Amino acid sequence: MPKRRNVNAASPATSIDLHATEVDHVLRVLDFEIERVSSEQARPGWSLWALYGAMATVIWLLIEQTLSGLVDVSNTLHLFVAFSALMSARHLFLSLQSFGKSRSTSSPRFNWVGDATNRLEILLSFVKNSAVTLVALLVPAGVVWYYRATAVSTYGIMAVLALFTLVISLFRFPISRQSPAVDSRIGKLLAAGLWILSAGILTAIAYGYIFSLTTSPRPVTASDIKTAGLIVVLPFLVRALTLEHAPRPLLVSLIETRRDLVFGQADLNAAIKRAEIAILGMNESDVLQLDISEILDSFEKVDIQVALVDQLIDS
Repeated sequence: MPKRRNVNAASPATSIDLHATEVDHVLRVLDFEIERVSSEQARPGWSLWALYGAMATVIWLLIEQTLSGLVDVSNTLHLFVAFSALMSARHLFLSLQSFGKSRSTSSPRFNWVGDATNRLEILLSFVKNSAVTLVALLVPAGVVWYYRATAVSTYGIMAVLALFTLVISLFRFPISRQSPAVDSRIGKLLAAGLWILSAGILTAIAYGYIFSLTTSPRPVTASDIKTAGLIVVLPFLVRALTLEHAPRPLLVSLIETRRDLVFGQADLNAAIKRAEIAILGMNESDVLQLDISEILDSFEKVDIQVALVDQLIDS
């Protein structure tokens, strides 16, 4: 009696076609994510030549204003503190728009702290906050003491936080992409309240320093306002340059994953896992697996050293 052919068994050709379909689907997803990330990270109207030209223009105007002899140093520095406080308050108010827009996941996701921070931007923030702190500390003329103390303490704390963030970014450890406290409704309300309070304090600092100019021995001139505005704009342009030159690890990781999958340097499951980590972040098992791998590597190195010592003793 002839054997009945199993029609449910997949032939090699069917398996190859199924694998090719799965690879094509993953490539489509990667192409979509690459296009999405590229469009999100694109900065319309910004280019390196435009930024360099704007920086050169600002520096030239600063030199021109300084050499004109019409700038009062005390008025200019007071305006610099006021404008910086207003810009910081504006940044906090704008950041309120992102509250509640982050999508929470069922399990926490992690990124390496070095990949989640721009060290040049943090360094620039530290320098700027330190400069405002020093100006508020060393140029007290005409400023009411509590406005001055508030400016020194606020920008001093911001400088310390920037320095702390810069230091910890040099180490390799995972950080959560979202905070469970901020994901809750109460946490969001508390964070929004803290943001609004900070913006209010910065606005009060700006008011105090602008009010102090009414008692200045020399009236505020247009040259003072121009010079202070140019000093405030210069760090903004430098920050834009750091963002333009900053590496984009997510985009690079997605492109490398697609390239490795196309050229056979990575199998399908490995490519899917790499894309998941790049887009969503590492889950707890990924972090624990890396920690366990490092511990096992350390044990292996110790075992090798012990074996070498045993060989030396035996010889």
